[in-house]
Amino acid sequence: MPGKFYLNAGVYAQTANVDKAVQQLQGAKLNALRQTVSSSKGDLTRLRIGPFDTRQQAEQAAAKAKQLRIDASVFQHPRG
Repeated sequence: MPGKFYLNAGVYAQTANVDKAVQQLQGAKLNALRQTVSSSKGDLTRLRIGPFDTRQQAEQAAAKAKQLRIDASVFQHPRG
């Protein structure tokens, strides 16, 4: 969603690893989004968390994700 904040929570090659991360995030009440991306080594899954209305909300969610050992960085979706 344009203008909203999200977290990049990693790129995964194995579906089982994505599923595990999604379960952890959902258990922490964080909305996980999957996006398939192509690479020279085949399809990968990009995991994002969000959307959030403010950077502060996104940073709080990043702290929750870090407690789950998921390093997540905040970014703002460009406005359309």
